[in-house]
Amino acid sequence: MKQIFTIILTCITLVGAQAQHLRWYNIVPDTEKARDICTYGDDIYISNSAGFVVLNKSTGNMQYKDVNNAQLFRSGVNEIFISDDGIRTMNNDGLLMMVDSSGYYWNPLYVFSNSREIHDNGQGVTYFVSDFGFIKLHQTGYEMYNDTNSIFELPSSSPTALSLDNNDGVWIAQYGKGLYHFDGTNFTLYDMNNSALPATDLMSVAVLDDGTVFTGSATQGLIAFDGNNFTTYNAQNSNLTWNNVVELCSANNTLYGLVTDAFQSEVFELNGGTLTMINSGNSPLPQAKFEHLAIDDDGELWFESIDNGNHSILRYDGTNLGAYVLKKSVLETPKVLDVKIANNNKASFTNNNTNYSGVNLIEAQNNVFNVENSVSNASHKIIEYNGSTVIYGGTDEVKIFSNGNFTTHTSTSASVNTLTVIKADVDDNGNLWLATDLGLVKYDGSNFTDEYSFAGSLMASHQILDMAVDNNGKFWLIGSLSGNAADGELVSFDGTNYEFHNLQHGGVMSVNFTQLSKAYDGTIYTMSIGSNILCKLLTDGVDGIINHGNTFNNSVVTCIKVTPNLRLIGTNNMGVLYHSSTGYNYLMTTSNPILSNSVTSIDVDAHNNVWIGTDKGMSVFNEDDITTLNTEEFFEQESEEEVLVYPNPFSNTFKINVKETALNSELMVYNFKGQLIEKMNINQLQHTVSLEGQESGVYFYSIVQNGVVLNSGKLIKR
Repeated sequence: MKQIFTIILTCITLVGAQAQHLRWYNIVPDTEKARDICTYGDDIYISNSAGFVVLNKSTGNMQYKDVNNAQLFRSGVNEIFISDDGIRTMNNDGLLMMVDSSGYYWNPLYVFSNSREIHDNGQGVTYFVSDFGFIKLHQTGYEMYNDTNSIFELPSSSPTALSLDNNDGVWIAQYGKGLYHFDGTNFTLYDMNNSALPATDLMSVAVLDDGTVFTGSATQGLIAFDGNNFTTYNAQNSNLTWNNVVELCSANNTLYGLVTDAFQSEVFELNGGTLTMINSGNSPLPQAKFEHLAIDDDGELWFESIDNGNHSILRYDGTNLGAYVLKKSVLETPKVLDVKIANNNKASFTNNNTNYSGVNLIEAQNNVFNVENSVSNASHKIIEYNGSTVIYGGTDEVKIFSNGNFTTHTSTSASVNTLTVIKADVDDNGNLWLATDLGLVKYDGSNFTDEYSFAGSLMASHQILDMAVDNNGKFWLIGSLSGNAADGELVSFDGTNYEFHNLQHGGVMSVNFTQLSKAYDGTIYTMSIGSNILCKLLTDGVDGIINHGNTFNNSVVTCIKVTPNLRLIGTNNMGVLYHSSTGYNYLMTTSNPILSNSVTSIDVDAHNNVWIGTDKGMSVFNEDDITTLNTEEFFEQESEEEVLVYPNPFSNTFKINVKETALNSELMVYNFKGQLIEKMNINQLQHTVSLEGQESGVYFYSIVQNGVVLNSGKLIKR
């Protein structure tokens, strides 16, 4: 089944956090799924795999924030907390990020990984839990508490929830441990041994204004603690439907929560000691699973609904129910299996399909993404051939996608020995060559033929690992007796004779070859993993070393791409070794917004945009600017931003277009040091802003209206 995703025509200008002069865009799956919901005035912040979405409850408009248009270090936000003064603190894929009311981002504690359960007391103190322990962050520094200096034990992968009371006390429900209270200096633990706490399988916690602490148990229901006594509300002694209380939130002295069983959830309200269930029988709520409960300043409840795999954000005011759907990514699962750029600059890539256990083919061109569902159960490699996309790599199957239609070929229908293809390449005569363990199959656009058999040759006992055809029609093969890439042997074949290339050949300094890649000029490159050397295969059959390799430690080279300006080597756990005219660098998650260090494939389009397939999605970057990718968001719905900033990058001036709802706001521009360099009142629909005289580089802007950030992002001055 085909899905067509319309893309907004605009420019992408991206700066990877901590990576100078690199522009990034990431395509990730599951963007329609919420990870957390936080409210601030009329704005509802919804964290997701791409970043976060700001939903304005008054207008219904959604602003999508990611590594493109917000200063996020990485794709994905797991949690956001917003203090009364508008400071946002977030878990940016494990990193702690803070954003002030002007839209300026910074990372105060880079060292603490997986920061979560973030809360602010409104007086400049932020509390959160990390893999290192419980953190108290304030203006002059921080204190960390764990089992080395307190009774608080390091949180495991089990749930840990946190809430603050009106006396600046922190309450922590830790699954398997019990209920902690932190008074600013010391911890007190309530468990089943030293108190009447009926369970330690605690999932959630919330504190009412009167100081009553509530915690939710996975088996015992809702537990209240008034400082002296514990009281339990469960399915046996109250209206609670089930005893698995997974989430809690409060407003004044009213408590709300979610209870769930294996198939659905319900909402409950506890007010004045009376517990009332809110479900499909007495309200508009659907029969579905609910997650991420939050309450706004108007007392409206917000949570995610999951119904048969469909995700929506629900808004319930006690009478009426509203629903919002986040944009869905073109990626159905994380792993991008292969990516290729055609001569007409069309990008094609394959991605596993969850519904049919097959593979999706995704093609991007002219602002439209076509998604072909379940094109094959096993095939995942692709090559562009005569305007068609050839998909191979499955068991005895080759599919050709052309003009919106698939044709399937097997060894039986093609009258060849096998179509279990290891690698495909195109020669200068327009023939498609398919390498199998039995030989080389030629496809001329109409017919398949068994052109060369490996039977009785040097390759008869080898498993084929890779193949490429050079400008002279010579085949280059990597074969292995064991089927292991570490034993890869390099062989050339001119149609008659086979020749092994080893240490006895000029230019060969090591063996154990992996990956063959045809460059822009038809030259073949390979990687000699015995000494990490990138080799250029010359037309006379002699290997010419073009540059020394860099240490890959225990990494496996997964792909190679060579263009006139770039040499790129992808690995399974060290990202991309990136060579350009300015030298080389590693593109890794520790220093760039690349989605993963496990790279599956690389290709480069006509505008030097580098498409990097990873096991967590697609990363696209350009050493200069991604200005001609012609996409802003890889989603099926269009954005309705209040503010448009363009061109970006710019030379001396840029323009700001706003909708009427954004009038009477204020623009602020900061340099990379966080210094305010430009301030302007937005009182008309278009403004021209000049940064003439300022240095070239990265700037940050924010547009604020009545203390609310309408738009923020990066600017690139050439």
